[in-house]
Amino acid sequence: RRPPRSTRKESSAASDVYKRQVYESFLEDINNILNTGEVPNLFAPDETEQIVNELRQEAKAEGKETRDLIMQFFVHRCREMLHIILTFSPVGDMFRNRTRQFPSLINCCTIDWYHAWPADALQSVAQKKYEEEEEKGKLGLKGYIEQLSRISVEIHTSVHEASEKFFQELRRRNYTTPTSYLELTKAYIELMKQERLRIPAIIKRYKRGLERMAMTNKMVDTIKEELIRLGPEIDKREQETEKLVVEIEEKTKIAQEKEKVCQKEAQEAEVLV
Repeated sequence: RRPPRSTRKESSAASDVYKRQVYESFLEDINNILNTGEVPNLFAPDETEQIVNELRQEAKAEGKETRDLIMQFFVHRCREMLHIILTFSPVGDMFRNRTRQFPSLINCCTIDWYHAWPADALQSVAQKKYEEEEEKGKLGLKGYIEQLSRISVEIHTSVHEASEKFFQELRRRNYTTPTSYLELTKAYIELMKQERLRIPAIIKRYKRGLERMAMTNKMVDTIKEELIRLGPEIDKREQETEKLVVEIEEKTKIAQEKEKVCQKEAQEAEVLV
């Protein structure tokens, strides 16, 4: 349905407006602009007087001399020159509720429905985004951008096909919109940035560990060489220690025998006393 040119404002559906809209009250103002061309109580009294004074001569040339007629002239000019482009997503109940609450979104707009992007368009968009990031030096995938773009297209189209199968089996919708595709490429770019920071840190940690292992191996080799060099002396000391142990055992045995003799003599002496 196309309304008269004097009241028509242009509107398109291309992306999720709820992600861009800051306040829900904005739609009420937009609804008023689409319907009447103005927002009630938008201008303060001094601003209204300034508008009237600045447009008095032009309005007078068209036969509008009173204050109200001059403001109507101003609103009419704004409506003729102002074009509003709105984008909505059909996902969920939000779009349906807003069109019921603000009927000018339907009655005073030209509606264009944007269908799914073809595969070549999806690949072109992904390739452009990856190339832009590559120019900034944030991805490091100069030779793999085309393959990465094809993979992104395959992921998006496969999810769309699975969503259709999901709807046929369970009668529940899972929407795959251009915005979700852009979010996919954005998520991959953010993941790559994180990995480009994380992986070098892991490599650095592994290198530091390898350096410590190499240092430890070097110390072990040095100790082995020292043990080999001291081997004959250690064997000699072991032999001397064994001889000393035998000698100590013999002397201990003799001392024990003398101790027995002394104890026997002491007992005999006690008897004589």
